[in-house]
Amino acid sequence: MHIVHLLTRLLRAGSEENTLETCRWQIAQGHRVSLIHGAAPDPYWEDHLPRVLTRILLPEMVHQIHPVQDMRAVLRLRRIYRALQPDVIHTHQSKAGILGRLAARTVPEAVVANGVHIIPFEGVPPPRKTQTISGGRTAGRAANRRVYRRLRSGGPGLCLGGDRATRTGALRAFRHGCRAVSQSGAACRLRDQRGTIEVLVPKRVDTPGWQLLRLRHVPGGSGHLWEQGALWRASREGVLISLGNSGPPMHRAHVLCLHDANLWEIPDAYAARYRLGHRFLRPRLARRAAALLTVSHHSAKMLARRLSIDENRFRILPNSADHMLRLPPAPDVPARYGLTPGGYFLSVGNRSPNKNLRGLIAAHAACGTKVPPLVLVGGDVPGLVAEGVGDTGRVRALGRVPDCDLRGLYEGASAFVFSALHEGFGIPPLEAMRLKVPVICARSGRCRRFWGMRRFGSIRGMNGILRGR
Repeated sequence: MHIVHLLTRLLRAGSEENTLETCRWQIAQGHRVSLIHGAAPDPYWEDHLPRVLTRILLPEMVHQIHPVQDMRAVLRLRRIYRALQPDVIHTHQSKAGILGRLAARTVPEAVVANGVHIIPFEGVPPPRKTQTISGGRTAGRAANRRVYRRLRSGGPGLCLGGDRATRTGALRAFRHGCRAVSQSGAACRLRDQRGTIEVLVPKRVDTPGWQLLRLRHVPGGSGHLWEQGALWRASREGVLISLGNSGPPMHRAHVLCLHDANLWEIPDAYAARYRLGHRFLRPRLARRAAALLTVSHHSAKMLARRLSIDENRFRILPNSADHMLRLPPAPDVPARYGLTPGGYFLSVGNRSPNKNLRGLIAAHAACGTKVPPLVLVGGDVPGLVAEGVGDTGRVRALGRVPDCDLRGLYEGASAFVFSALHEGFGIPPLEAMRLKVPVICARSGRCRRFWGMRRFGSIRGMNGILRGR
């Protein structure tokens, strides 16, 4: 948990010492703690602050009532809060309590607490007393409205939604993630804490039989129109989790998963309209999101660089392949597609240029009859440029196949080949390894971190490995 403390002044006095002792205890409990304070701190604290405490100087915050400086302090605090994305904001002392709670509107998911250390009006002139009480009431009402709005809401506590993860690995990750969540004990605890967990979809679909998730159809178009309108309205009183690279920027409690930085790394793989729209949208989504997820450290590094944000904002949520074991074995599948079990190479993925299918086909053709036929599974994806791939010679293009057939095709292959140039994670190689199928993989992106597989760095290298050299 990230806890932020706000002090008007960092003096050597009772309220400051009490606050610093609280910080030490919270750090000892494993929390991340930041301290924001106004100008002119006491030099004593230079050598007596906890080592891992993040200290932020706010010179705009002064002890005296100063409307211009106070407004500057609120604006600066808003920027600091947005950058820190704290879970708890604890304000101390009168001025910090007023300005800190007013600025906290920019992080509506944070819990805001104000500590009163002394009775502050002994010997205070009446005008100043009136101003302080009025400011405290205004700040208090602002904080209370946010809490009350959450308590009175009859909407869902947690929503999973999105219309962008269509026919890609992101969709498969979303679908299998929902199934795993619906069967986990953590979902029970989460439901008790946050309320109903709903999966919001733009089109009516059959209920998947989830135990702890509720499927809800939210009409209102599709694509961006649905995300920015219907999805936002349906989820705005709760927490929204978007696992498909997009979502509504206006949502104040948005957990966003970005899978890779391919939009910038391989721009030619995307249609111009999609590329321009998402290059505009994703940086704004990332800056405003309450939390950011991605699938690998490689993706976190590349996304942080492209989006100009701190890499540490990303929580790594790696993909899994355990879902393949939940599919029933189907040894007859290769024969139904006219294939010989153990007599073909398999490649699974969409037909975008990122998958490097042309290079794979060229390397396979150069090997001649020394290697088995190549089978390609996957189709086009809206928004991505598709490479024209069809049945040519010893290459079979099956297009999309149902999940129930996919396991049989994996297990019937003599090896799985993954030729992608850029990947945030790469689910198909993991699926193949989970089914104990040998993997030949490109030396690129996240795939560098896989172990126990043959890797290539060029078409010539691919040619040699396919031949078994």
